[in-house]
Amino acid sequence: MSLEGVFPPIATELMALFGRETVFSIPSSTPINAARPDLGNQDSTTDVTAFAVWKKQISRQEQGELIQIGDIPVLVAAADLGSNVPDTSWRVTDSLAGKQYSVVLVSDVSPGPDRILYEMVIRG
Repeated sequence: MSLEGVFPPIATELMALFGRETVFSIPSSTPINAARPDLGNQDSTTDVTAFAVWKKQISRQEQGELIQIGDIPVLVAAADLGSNVPDTSWRVTDSLAGKQYSVVLVSDVSPGPDRILYEMVIRG
């Protein structure tokens, strides 16, 4: 019996039950004119809204200087981000408080062929 494809929808359902609406801002850059790269790039941002579980703030120093006191781990179902893979250029906005955070660290949970969750450590 294969479990491929079983866990991503469960992760999405759990995030909807226990998470809160969160906006993930994904930066991108495209050439102003593909024929004239010397003209530079046009920067833009795409927002993806998904439910995420916000864990308690980190209360002690971890992993040297990378993770600091006050950083917040956030879990989001990988399927809710579509084909987007988070990185440290992303911004995360708490829809309840309207506060924006930067992403410090990203890890994924993928015990098999499917990516199930992303954990992002964010800093305000």
